Amino acid sequence: MIVEDMEFDRQMIATTVEKLGFHYIVCHSGDEAINLLKQQHANIDLMMLDLFMPTMDGISILGHCKSRYPDLPIIMVSSTQSEDDLEQIRKWQANAFVSINIVNRSVSG
Repeated sequence: MIVEDMEFDRQMIATTVEKLGFHYIVCHSGDEAINLLKQQHANIDLMMLDLFMPTMDGISILGHCKSRYPDLPIIMVSSTQSEDDLEQIRKWQANAFVSINIVNRSVSG
């Protein structure tokens, strides 16, 4: 499961996951991810979760998921983070944190 609100980042992660031979489900928000997990958690092997999203941030989703689905591996993904963010990621026991560096988010044609 890829949980990412930014279209460019979502496509980049999805393309990478697909090239590695994995199938994925995309969620555009935390609410969408939580609702999908309620319905299909047995079919989801891994969550790649954006740290910063509107309405419900990645830390809140991480805490929610780890309390309800403790065996679900969660990889936090972000282009920026603070020490406080990293501490919260450790507190809620994300399985990994991946820092992505996107220099130019626009695609020129």
